[in-house]
Amino acid sequence: MTATVTPTESESTSDGGLSISASSSRTLEIKLPKTPANPIRPLPEAIETVRIARAQGFLLSAHESVVGLFGNLGFIRVLAGATRRRADLRGPLEEGQVDLLRAAIVFVAAGMDATVKQLVRDALPVLVRHSSTAQEKLIDYVTSALVDSAGQVRGKALAGYLISGEIRDALIESYVTHLTGDSLQSVEQLEKTLTALGVTDTAIRKDIAGLRPLFQARNEIVHELDLKHTTKPYERGRRVRRLAEVAVLCNLGLQLTQRILNAVASSVRSARESEKRAEL
Repeated sequence: MTATVTPTESESTSDGGLSISASSSRTLEIKLPKTPANPIRPLPEAIETVRIARAQGFLLSAHESVVGLFGNLGFIRVLAGATRRRADLRGPLEEGQVDLLRAAIVFVAAGMDATVKQLVRDALPVLVRHSSTAQEKLIDYVTSALVDSAGQVRGKALAGYLISGEIRDALIESYVTHLTGDSLQSVEQLEKTLTALGVTDTAIRKDIAGLRPLFQARNEIVHELDLKHTTKPYERGRRVRRLAEVAVLCNLGLQLTQRILNAVASSVRSARESEKRAEL
């Protein structure tokens, strides 16, 4: 790696053994060790369909941001090592570097949340017409919305749907609002949403359980700043986040979300093909 410095006036710096000096008429090239490989893997190939293009774009943005965070972390580690005249990157991360790992966890969880919610908004209206699983969950929702715990019809709720222009569309819109109203930051919430979308892929449903540590870490960072409870009144401490472990969690979340998108994209394509055949 080469960093170019063009000073505007005479300057001299020294930090931990790394010295740079230059006059206004010189340009220096500072050679640093090569940054480590970015641990965030490319996303699986996407199944392109216009219906879920926005959701796909959300995931791509989240992936790019997380790749950037790990890239910045690698550069910072190399630069910190150079100033200390260390050729390797072994050893614990500094607290400021760990904050980049914390940001990556939050970015992945937020990206998953935004992507899956947009997927619900764009794909569910199509899927409930063709997926028996999605239809069944819609019926369950409508039943709970129109009938109270005593088995009595909620008259006001029923009237609201009856006076709407398209009753079915109004029910689906209400269902979408219900599914996207809460933050998708738990395995249970994600499983519920995937069932609503008719995602029955056994490998995906099995791997969702592996997201529990990611969601737990996200909640600890967002709600507690990763601070640990201590017995001493003036003692401060934060949970340890290790680069390799965080990279595994981030990759799992991003890769699994792409697999979910692909599963829904396949279902949407099948639904569209069925509709076209019915029109012939």
